Amino acid sequence: MSPRFGLRPWFTKLTPGVRGLITITAAIHVALLVFRLANEDAFWALFPHIALVPGNVVEFEFQGLFTTLFVHDPFSIFHVILNLMVLYFLGPMVEKQMGARRFVTLYLGAGLCGSVVYTAWALLFSDPSLPAVGASGSILGVLVAFALLFPNAMLRLLMFAPMRARNLIWLALALDLVILFSDSSVAVPAHLGGMLGGFLIIRRPWRPAYRRRVMRDFQTWLRRRR
Repeated sequence: MSPRFGLRPWFTKLTPGVRGLITITAAIHVALLVFRLANEDAFWALFPHIALVPGNVVEFEFQGLFTTLFVHDPFSIFHVILNLMVLYFLGPMVEKQMGARRFVTLYLGAGLCGSVVYTAWALLFSDPSLPAVGASGSILGVLVAFALLFPNAMLRLLMFAPMRARNLIWLALALDLVILFSDSSVAVPAHLGGMLGGFLIIRRPWRPAYRRRVMRDFQTWLRRRR
């Protein structure tokens, strides 16, 4: 199945997994905003234990690797809206292709991969006390899954000319490269980890069939170069 006519006609109805993830994420964000307004001291006491703080992971507070996927910037509605918009537009097609259970596994697995990569990066090269929040790793895992499952789908994105879905991966990498050198507050390693997680879950490169296909494609490329 290879959709070709842009996004709008496809997503009139949400799939169960996407609907559930959007509902849970939005509800948690609203609940945390209300909690912060009601008792700011209690909110900031809780925040380091639900955000991803690499220094806390070293102290065996592993829950942050997961809970951070449902926590967003408490001072910006844009952060959570952007993530949920991408999930809304790309998620249903991926879920229809994979099924609800595998799709949720993809979402959580890519997010956890992003959390692990960010934690390792912070411990080795950055400040492990800096928290990271958001589902961006999960969202970019879904984006990679969409690009791999529907590489020839034609997308019409704001500010960009129509493009093939497979080019979404390169666009995301380019934007992350710009962000890496312009905004140190964005957890770019978590984005890259989420993309890696999406690739691993969709392609499963440890399978012999995948290795045979890569070798076949490489040999085809060599023949064309001659």
